[in-house]
Amino acid sequence: MSKGSLFIAPAALAFAVLAGFENAAAQGTGLQAIAPIEGYACMQLARDAAHLTDASSVPHMLSAPSPDAASLGAAPYVVIARAPERVVNGYAEALWLGSTRDHPVIGWVSAGVLLPFRSAAVPTARCAPTWMSNGHAGVTTR
Repeated sequence: MSKGSLFIAPAALAFAVLAGFENAAAQGTGLQAIAPIEGYACMQLARDAAHLTDASSVPHMLSAPSPDAASLGAAPYVVIARAPERVVNGYAEALWLGSTRDHPVIGWVSAGVLLPFRSAAVPTARCAPTWMSNGHAGVTTR
């Protein structure tokens, strides 16, 4: 990876990395970006700072595009969404961050909570969904 790149492997790092802990988070993981995840793009949750500290307000990633579907867990701040966007019953198709390259898991998150990726700390930053060296889905930013 080139200087100035960073990656986010688990969802828990997403907020910390976007909040300005880029180098410490990336260097501590020992992971490397291996290959882009074709057909997906980075999106982010439409949430303000107050919502980010309230875990109960985090939307869930669901196993199907239905409010009655089983929850895969809390949606990460940075969502790996299908591109072009695929919305069914008001839910956008996304890749669950627990997915592995040999076993991708599709999740669904309310399309109304997604915005295009944008870093407030680094306005020129670009994000790309990436398979990581541990086989899991993650994202890289430049």
